[in-house]
Amino acid sequence: MRLLPKIIIFIILITLSVTIPLAKADFSILWTSPTTQDLQAVHTVGIGAWAVGKNGTILQFAAIDWSIRTSPTKADLYSIHMLNDSYGWAVGLDADWKGVIIRYNGTWYNQTCPTNASLTAVRMHNATYGYAGGWGGTIIRWNGTNWYEMTTPTSWWLRSLHITSPDDVWAVGDAGTIIHWNGTAWATIPSPTTATLRSVFMINATDGWIACFDGGIIRWNGITWNNYTSPTTAQLHSVHMVNSTYGWIAGHGGTTLRWDGTSWTNVTSPTSATLYSIFMVNAINGWAVGSGGTIIQWNGTQWIPEFPATTLLPLLMILTLASLLLAKRLQRNPKPKA
Repeated sequence: MRLLPKIIIFIILITLSVTIPLAKADFSILWTSPTTQDLQAVHTVGIGAWAVGKNGTILQFAAIDWSIRTSPTKADLYSIHMLNDSYGWAVGLDADWKGVIIRYNGTWYNQTCPTNASLTAVRMHNATYGYAGGWGGTIIRWNGTNWYEMTTPTSWWLRSLHITSPDDVWAVGDAGTIIHWNGTAWATIPSPTTATLRSVFMINATDGWIACFDGGIIRWNGITWNNYTSPTTAQLHSVHMVNSTYGWIAGHGGTTLRWDGTSWTNVTSPTSATLYSIFMVNAINGWAVGSGGTIIQWNGTQWIPEFPATTLLPLLMILTLASLLLAKRLQRNPKPKA
């Protein structure tokens, strides 16, 4: 019986050896990712966040943990935009590559889609005004009641959208395509590259950024789009700016780049997974998501990984089993008395 306290202490140490490395720098608990599905987009609202991905995956972070939410579709979801805690949209494509739209008002449900084209981007200005885009230069607009298709000057796949005002909307896509809505019509804007443009973010009407699939970065100065020095050749998938002096880009191999108002620099990432989407709340809080259910969170100092539960649970089970077996062995073979 003298061994029992030691056995208990040993098991506690084993448990701590797992949980301590999984603690954040600020000693808060490290939450797990509840999926191994590829996550294609993340969007924060209030103190929470949402992420969507392959096979209709929808996750919600409600200030405590990430959890899987009931999805009305098995379609691959590529983009999400939440206006508030109880209103948002997500778009994607089904097994036949046809466009899918789902809407949230406390529950996610399917919404009538006016196009068969695959949809990979959605951006809302408010509850009565928003856009979605995708394959073949498709742009559809929400008027508060219905989605309807618009005429555009391109047939290239449009990968990303951003709105600064009802008469200042941008869409970017394959072959360096950049188009702009001025409140009356969509028009093609000269591009400094023919690379696939994966993500656009406009800070205001005279300042914006685009992340390119070839590792390039381009910037809007209010008149023209121009190439900007990039510290990487990795494929870039998502850009999100907090303001003109602070922003992030995420991409292939866990690439994370930070803008400090002067230059873009590489920042150490805890993952080698491809990061498809990044969203910053502010300079001390942000999320990035990617392949295999990868979720990482920025805490103002470093990126912290959110491990998939399917990785953590077997590890904890193995350690627990090992602890019990060792305890049983120690009980059978007590240390001989001196």
